[in-house]
Formats: sequence, C-alpha cells, structure tokens
Amino acid sequence: MPIQSPIKPEDSEGLRSKILATKPGQEGIIIADVKSHLGESGYATYEQATIDTRDVALTGKCIVFLIRGTFEVGEENIHRNGLAYPVEDEGSIRLQQKTVVVIIKKN
Repeated sequence: MPIQSPIKPEDSEGLRSKILATKPGQEGIIIADVKSHLGESGYATYEQATIDTRDVALTGKCIVFLIRGTFEVGEENIHRNGLAYPVEDEGSIRLQQKTVVVIIKKN
C-alpha cells in the first residue's frame, strides 16, 4: 500500500495561518513550521508545480504535507489540503498544476 491514512497536524489552523503569512522566498520557514506541527525531524524539501505537472522523485518512506493543490501517488489523487500523507514503496509523486507540498524523509 503506497499511501496510508492522512495525518492532521497539531493546531492545523495555526499552521495554516503561519503558512499564509510567510512571504515568497521563505520556504525554509514553512518547512520548519510543518515539521514542528507534525513532530517530525527528518530532511525536508519544499516542492511546487506552477504552470504544468511535475514529477518529484522519492527515496524510501516519507511524509507528503499538501499545502495546496493535488498530487498523484500510485493510482490515487490526493487533494485534501492541510493534511500529511505517509508514503512508502513509491519512486515518485506527480504534482498537478498549482500544487505545493513539503516532503519529509522518514528514517
């Protein structure tokens, strides 16, 4: 099973407010806030697709936090913003147009 049940972050409304208040170019702040609210400490990246779809490679287990948009993993379309999705046994995800995610690597 490539994707597991979604995880709701601690204080999801507070996290949403912090993300919306972050200025462009401050993706590191968003990454830190997402990791903090999920209680995760692994290496993380901020990924986005603006005008077209984009494939993002995955290595091992990870958590994909959907800030905005839709992504595909395996045969599933994920579109519930503000939730984190544990993913394993997948080599990549496909971000749809105007999608933003934070991907946290699990050890």
